[in-house]
Amino acid sequence: MKKKLLAGITQDNGMYFLEIDTTNGKRNGYNEFTMSGFTVRPITREDAITQCEEMLDQDQWKQAVEANSTTLGLNDWIDHVIDIDGELAGFDNSLFDNEVEVDGVDYLFSSESCGQHEENDLKHYFINSNLFKQLMKIWKQYHMKELPENSALSIVEETKEIKQDFDLLAIEAVKIINQ
Repeated sequence: MKKKLLAGITQDNGMYFLEIDTTNGKRNGYNEFTMSGFTVRPITREDAITQCEEMLDQDQWKQAVEANSTTLGLNDWIDHVIDIDGELAGFDNSLFDNEVEVDGVDYLFSSESCGQHEENDLKHYFINSNLFKQLMKIWKQYHMKELPENSALSIVEETKEIKQDFDLLAIEAVKIINQ
């Protein structure tokens, strides 16, 4: 079983996801349990574009000139990079590439932290808070190990039944974060 869940909103207003996998190859003849977490942060499309333009700074232009990659001036070079790579050149939304509209404003989701990123308490939950706390305990105890045929396995199996519409939840999350 592979499952991605939007668990909730962190204390510092990031959207916290869990990725659960009980099919990650075989270790010693059994499927191992893995779980990881990642955080994304909503940002308006307009702010993301501004951020990308600011990333294409004078230092990067100098490096391109020194590497004989360009003969353009700074502003022309920035325009050229944006023409080729798009207005979101350099924007990392690889963890959650959805785009939603909230009150007439388009939002993207900037990738932040991922991997063995654990949150212990969220300020808002999109899954049952007790289930979240149980999953975090199971993660600490069984990550990259076999899940025993006990309550830990049944708790993980319980996540199969959770259905989430990520676009609707993202809209709700943006509204909560912007309050």
